[in-house]
Amino acid sequence: MTVLAVNPMSLSNSQLVDQLRATTDKYFSRTRAIAERNGDKNGLWAVYSRAETQANTAAALDYIVEMSLAQGSAVVINTPQGEKSYQPDTGVSKTPVHVFVPVTDGEMVAAKQPVLYYSGPSSVVTELETGILQRIVPAIPAYKLGGYLQRAQESAKQIVLSYPDKPIIEMSARHDPVGTHVLFAAAAARGSAAAQAVNPAAVGYIGTSTDEASPYFNKKSGIGTMPHALINYAGSTLAAAQMFRAEFPEVPLVILPDFFGKEVTDTLEVARWFNAIAPGQRMSLRLDTHGTRYMEGLDEQRSLEVIKRNAPHMLQMNLSPSEQKNLYGKGVSVAAVFHMREQLNQAGASFVDIFASSGFSADKCKIFSLAKAPLAGIGTGSHVPGEMEPFFAKSETLGFAEVGTNSYNLRTKVGREWVLDYLRHDFAKNSWSL
Repeated sequence: MTVLAVNPMSLSNSQLVDQLRATTDKYFSRTRAIAERNGDKNGLWAVYSRAETQANTAAALDYIVEMSLAQGSAVVINTPQGEKSYQPDTGVSKTPVHVFVPVTDGEMVAAKQPVLYYSGPSSVVTELETGILQRIVPAIPAYKLGGYLQRAQESAKQIVLSYPDKPIIEMSARHDPVGTHVLFAAAAARGSAAAQAVNPAAVGYIGTSTDEASPYFNKKSGIGTMPHALINYAGSTLAAAQMFRAEFPEVPLVILPDFFGKEVTDTLEVARWFNAIAPGQRMSLRLDTHGTRYMEGLDEQRSLEVIKRNAPHMLQMNLSPSEQKNLYGKGVSVAAVFHMREQLNQAGASFVDIFASSGFSADKCKIFSLAKAPLAGIGTGSHVPGEMEPFFAKSETLGFAEVGTNSYNLRTKVGREWVLDYLRHDFAKNSWSL
């Protein structure tokens, strides 16, 4: 069935696109710009919830339709019950966006079970991720919102006090229910100011990931360089860095080296290239290794050895299991940061700074601060109340294909290959094809 989508707010297409770009994470907008410069490709993503929950895709589907049509792409939605398509009122000018929904709203879905897949031209769909995830996560009841914001403000204050000498970027947009990110960002800004009243030397929160919320941090635009989708699009971490530098030479380069599970190898490769083209300048990396594996070159024993070399005093402390994990466990640990710093220095890459993200609560910040981990700063959304976290929606980039073909090079971040298993199962079960 083909229908014409109706814009209930009667916004023009350009107004809708402006709204999209104000509310999405900045690194998605930069990825879109890079795709437009280097050649559009069709991208494929999966969306799921961290916890068992009821499927709730209706608002996300409406958003995909509205924003895709505004950018000139038709939308085709496939469900087990059939297919529905939507056409732009100005005519089709770009490759269609396809959405595949393997579940029915209201049914229980397992943790990490995809509730929808979407594909389409990078220039159209890359920026949709933030808004889709905001519409998958359950809404906050009005009577709880005020309390959540108060707690977020206090959590942000404690994060700053736990790590006072590091700049912090607020990164909760992808996890906040639709319409609430500016509220949680403002809470982080207030918490940061409250911490600075206690410790005037604290650096605090210096910005956020969206343009919309940036004024709370006295900024005009969001902060962010590259998501995993850009590395997948480019084909390598080095190629992603080269594309970013060509498109945004004025923006400090911060790479994301964990997509292929080769954090050290890929960082050193980029560092050699960067030093050749920009000698004397600095670049950075953001460690974001997920908590199911150790960073390249580490295991538990090697991580302990790194701590013994660099922060032996930490092993004399009576640490809880979670503190031990933050110190030398899987994911982004103190050991991972020291190990990366050692490898960079040994390779003569002292010009590379290290940022980190992944669950930087006040407790995690405290361990990193006590250990004097060699970080330049952190990004975090962990001021958002903890009971919301299990229901955060997640998205995985699954591959790209040249426009006009269905030849997807299916791959995802190392450690998330199980999402591809779900993709194959759901598409076979429903006789779908990309």
